[in-house]
Amino acid sequence: MKIRFHHSEKYQHIPIRIPKTEKNKDGTKPCKLCSGGRIRRKTTWMCATCEVPLCTRPLMDEDGACLTHHARWHSAKDLMAEHKRCHAGLKNGRESRKRVREEETLNDIEVGEEETLNNIEAGDEGEVVKTETMI
Repeated sequence: MKIRFHHSEKYQHIPIRIPKTEKNKDGTKPCKLCSGGRIRRKTTWMCATCEVPLCTRPLMDEDGACLTHHARWHSAKDLMAEHKRCHAGLKNGRESRKRVREEETLNDIEVGEEETLNNIEAGDEGEVVKTETMI
């Protein structure tokens, strides 16, 4: 029987903080379920029994279930499929946030260009006003 499915009084699968050490000064490690490749999500939590670093932030599933990676790790039958699904969700979230930032930047540029054109049409070409400073 796999230890991640075993539950007893002695071996409780509860999230605990990753201890800070000389090598790991901030007490973080990459989450085993969602990190991989170039995408790494660091967490400060691990399973007390398995000693596997896992995220504890609740994540919404496509079927509406809201489970943490800690809960998914201990309930999933196929960890590779679960890893791929969690990793893809994290990657899609980051890409969508990146697209939103790019769209906001383009909108800011367009608004700035419109204001400049409106100022030029109004005859205000951004004249520089010099002020004399007293010495």
